[in-house]
Amino acid sequence: MKKQNDPLDEKTSKEWSNLFMDLFGDSDPFAEFKRKYKPFPLKKKGNIRI
Repeated sequence: MKKQNDPLDEKTSKEWSNLFMDLFGDSDPFAEFKRKYKPFPLKKKGNIRI
């Protein structure tokens, strides 16, 4: 008999993780955008003095 407070084994943990990733997507909503497009390089306009 298995205890109720046992942590999930690695296989079950991965299955749950994959299930939630499929349902809700990645935690970063812009992950797909970041993979497809490279950011434009910013032009340096001089030093900022504080």
